[in-house]
Amino acid sequence: MLCATRQSDAVKVTASETIKAQGPFVCPECAKAVIVRKCRTKVDHFAHLPPVTCQYGAGETEQHRQCKTQIFEALRACPHVTKLELERRLGDVRPDISCYIGRVPVAIE
Repeated sequence: MLCATRQSDAVKVTASETIKAQGPFVCPECAKAVIVRKCRTKVDHFAHLPPVTCQYGAGETEQHRQCKTQIFEALRACPHVTKLELERRLGDVRPDISCYIGRVPVAIE
């Protein structure tokens, strides 16, 4: 998973824009502890501590995380994109990326 919740203030943070010292962090789905993984060969991400019973982020390949990150960064550079967020909960679904392009709501999965 690319996002987690900072336990101290319940703010959603992305792994690429945070450091371990800003933790502890919890999973936005199950509220159990996660750690930030800063990687040289993989996209920065959060990982559950064992034993893992939560399915949040399960099954995402490194290629999927890289694609998500690249789309997010490209959209962030566009001036007409607002409310851009990774892994935002929208009712019963959680698209990889959500935003408004102009006035049009967009969800990318």
